[in-house]
Amino acid sequence: LNKFRADAFDNYLRMAESKGLDIEDPALLKGIARWVNHATGRGTVKSFEDSMVVLNALLFSPRLIASRLQLLNPAFYATLHPFARKQALQGMAQLLGGISLTLWVAKMAGAEVGVDPRSSDFGKIKVGDTRVDIAGGFQQYLVAASRLVKGESVSTTTGKVTSLTEGGFAKPSRADILARFAENKLAPVPSYATDLLKNENFAGDKPDPLKEAGRIFLPLGLENAYEGFKVGGPGAGLTSLGLGSIGFGVQTYKPNAKKKKRRSKSLWVP
Repeated sequence: LNKFRADAFDNYLRMAESKGLDIEDPALLKGIARWVNHATGRGTVKSFEDSMVVLNALLFSPRLIASRLQLLNPAFYATLHPFARKQALQGMAQLLGGISLTLWVAKMAGAEVGVDPRSSDFGKIKVGDTRVDIAGGFQQYLVAASRLVKGESVSTTTGKVTSLTEGGFAKPSRADILARFAENKLAPVPSYATDLLKNENFAGDKPDPLKEAGRIFLPLGLENAYEGFKVGGPGAGLTSLGLGSIGFGVQTYKPNAKKKKRRSKSLWVP
């Protein structure tokens, strides 16, 4: 991946030179580097750079989180050198176009495609009980933002619309959405501790300490494949393993499940 970044940087530099730009301009070099790093999941947060070791222990891939938040922030593009800004906007437009085309082809082929941004199935391809997230780590942020803005969430299993603004005892709220989103971003060890303290895992079941501890050391791709095999059989398991190995987020759970099975964190690389 580091070689990919270096090659991409060199390619953009050659493009800039062919356009007659000063390739020793610090603003140009920094702009290209920032775009390449963020596009490949290595985001930076100046205020937290010195604390990245601690953040890595608390969060699942904090640099990936930072990169996705930055790429969704219009201010990020405004701070880039004009050449880097143009390349970044073109790259994001190509990504959006590729995602849209893939979803359209999947729908034409008979798969279900989520179109409601209040639902966790938004922008995912659904075949049977298996959901595939092809959005490269952006989908979760868009869904969370939509729920917060609209004050509603939609169940992926029943289609029921739940208000987040009613208030009252045991009623879901926007704070619950934020808390659950933050919990989904925890690293394996803090997530394990959280499950034990709540006496409930992410699937809504009572956690087995030994079983949950074993999950900490299980690669995400194998975990998703196991869930797929358990719920949908060998076909779903192999599909989860194959798609997960190239960076797609894959989840498999039955329609009558009370909550989603396990969290799905994408190790997406463009």
